Amino acid sequence: MDEIERCGVCGFVWDEVDPDDCSSRILASAGSFADLLETHPGASMVRPTASTWSSLEYACHVRDVLLNLRDRVVLGVVEEIPHPPAMHGTPRVELGLYGDDTPGVTAADLRVAAALFARTWDRVPEDRREQVLVYGSPSGVPRTLNWVAAQALHETEHHLADAADGVHVHEVEAATDGSSTERSSDRRATANIFGIEHVQLAMPRGREAEAIGFYEGVLGLRSVPKPDHLAVRGGCWFESGEVRIHLGVADAFVPASKAHPALLVRSLPELVSVLEAHGIEVRVDQPLEGFDRCYAHDPFGNRIEFMQRRVG
Repeated sequence: MDEIERCGVCGFVWDEVDPDDCSSRILASAGSFADLLETHPGASMVRPTASTWSSLEYACHVRDVLLNLRDRVVLGVVEEIPHPPAMHGTPRVELGLYGDDTPGVTAADLRVAAALFARTWDRVPEDRREQVLVYGSPSGVPRTLNWVAAQALHETEHHLADAADGVHVHEVEAATDGSSTERSSDRRATANIFGIEHVQLAMPRGREAEAIGFYEGVLGLRSVPKPDHLAVRGGCWFESGEVRIHLGVADAFVPASKAHPALLVRSLPELVSVLEAHGIEVRVDQPLEGFDRCYAHDPFGNRIEFMQRRVG
């Protein structure tokens, strides 16, 4: 059986993309990307680390990728197994070729590039979308035009998440007077860590209703909408005060049977009663110093610890 091609970072699976959805998803993600640049122009120009691209650099890269892949689609339609030249995406960044690009101009460029790709792709006849070109240089791999469209989508959605992370890192550092991105060898990174923004757990695709039934219906956390550019990936977010639990879809899902979050509760006996009333198995563990605790599993087999602080 052929191995599934999956992004090892974001979980994107090329073969699971409906070619007819590529244009709408690219337009939505590019729009969110442009909005990010326009609402965070200063933060978008700062690299989180010396070796990590800024959000603006990611946006310039995605803009050029969309324009480049649009041309490759045209070549694939009109030529027999063409071998397009390399785009040289990384050198464009590292050689400073985007040095004069600004967040506002790049946001506009990105919307135009996405629209151009989408309009071109939507006009490619379905019977030609399986035509092949050689992707990669100098030694390439045969790819269908459907794969190229999915690649355009992957580049847009994947790097939108990278850019959002970069803006978030900058804002956290600025809020803690740590806006400098310099890191000296004798400085501990933990000096800037002051809390946990959220805990991420994995879940199988298509089972959001079960997640809401457990985390909201049983545990009492509030289901909150995910941002538009992340909602397309599936999964659920939950909050209660300062507690935030994110469930992200993993196509090759394996439950976290050892690693786990530990949630503080006001009344452990009351929680145990609620869990057992819903038919959920609870295992009471030996107390830790100052805490009583137990374990249960969510509908997908993820282990969760519940802890109540002892009084006196």
